[in-house]
Parts: sequence; C-alpha cells; structure tokens
Amino acid sequence: MIKRKTIKIPKPIKNTRKGSIISRRVKYIVSRADARRSSNGKISYITLEPNYPRYVSGSEINSIKIIVGVTFKSEAESTLEFYKDDTLINSQAISKTGEYSYIYTNTMTGSSGDIIRFTVNCITDEKTSSAGTSISFIGTSYYGVIYDEDEINEENIKKLTTDDKIIKEAVYSYSTGEKLGRFVYAYPKVLGTISSIKDTDYSFNYSNSVKKQELTIDNETYYVIYLKRSACFDNVSITFN
Repeated sequence: MIKRKTIKIPKPIKNTRKGSIISRRVKYIVSRADARRSSNGKISYITLEPNYPRYVSGSEINSIKIIVGVTFKSEAESTLEFYKDDTLINSQAISKTGEYSYIYTNTMTGSSGDIIRFTVNCITDEKTSSAGTSISFIGTSYYGVIYDEDEINEENIKKLTTDDKIIKEAVYSYSTGEKLGRFVYAYPKVLGTISSIKDTDYSFNYSNSVKKQELTIDNETYYVIYLKRSACFDNVSITFN
C-alpha cells in the first residue's frame, strides 16, 4: 500500500503591507525616477553679447557671444547644444545650475530682411529644454532735401544721405539753399513709428506740417516723413522721436 504524503503550499507573501521591504523598495525606485525627472536641466534665459537685435544690411559681425542660464533642482549629467540656424556649432557637458556661453567667431553678414537664429538645447535623459534668439538685418536710413520739382519716391530717396543706424530716433540738419524743397527722413518700418517731430533749437512742432507714408525701398517697407509744403530753410535742425 502506497502512503500518500501531504504537501503544504505556503501562503502568498503580502508585498503591499505598509512598511514591508518590497513596499519600501518600490517607493524608493519611484522616488528616484521622480528625482531624475525633476532634475532635468531647464534653460531660464538666453541673450547675446553684443545684445543688438538688428544690424544694418551689409554689416559684418566678427564674433558674437551666446549666453544661457540653466537651472537644475539637483545635479544631473546633461548636454548643452548651441546651434546657428540648423547647424550645431558647439556642445558642452554640464550638470549644475549656472551660466554657460559660447563665442561664435565666424564672420556673419546679411542683406535687408535676413535673419540669423541661435538656439540652445539642454538635454537631460532624452528630455530637452530649448531657448532661442535671433538677429536681423535692416536697410539703411536716409535723410536730406528733395526739391519741389522731384517726387517722393524710391529713386530720389536713395540719392539722399545715408545713416547706418538701428534706431528710429534722430537729429538731422537740413538746408535747401535758394530753391524750394522738403526735408525728408526715411527709415525701416520695423523700427516703429515716430510720434514727435520738432525744431531742435526752438521746439516748434512739425507734426501737423509733415506727411507720413509707407514706401518700399530695396524690397523693404520704410516709413517716409517729409514736409507737406516746400520751403526755403538754412541749417534747420529737426529732432525725430
């Protein structure tokens, strides 16, 4: 006669009990994963040095410094990538909160309307924080006198004195000699509107005496400000704000 042997099957271990080793281990793994996610590098700002958003068409920029601020809640190995347009120009290994930079020394230039973009990516555990900025190129400004017999048009404006500047505010001196003429100031529209036009020495307000219009010069939109009625004047200084 064969004797049967009874085998006792152990009860399953309860792993979810509060304070159990396995429960604590699971919590540890989850907390470590959360910590890694929260320590991803984040770009808090980006700026350029020199910090000029615009350059006159044809200007040469010999170097430009790209500066970024990166923050971490805790140290984490990361990669900082600097791009000019779509081209990678520098890569740095970082892990701490701080300010980082790269100086780009290849000569840059552009025509009116051209834009050069700079982008920086901070990559941590395949997570990316990005920030970007750009510089653009604008046309030159023009000022001078257009005489009574000539039209206010692109051809005649381009015969005036040029001023390579990147702000709309200006002070110019005008003289017509013995002929009737109109003082003219033309500048790229992207610089914004002029709200005040006054005689520099006597504070006379020309706002009601001038006409403002938009005109295309070298495929760029300009604001053109000029005296409505021709006159004779000698060394009249006008302030545009």
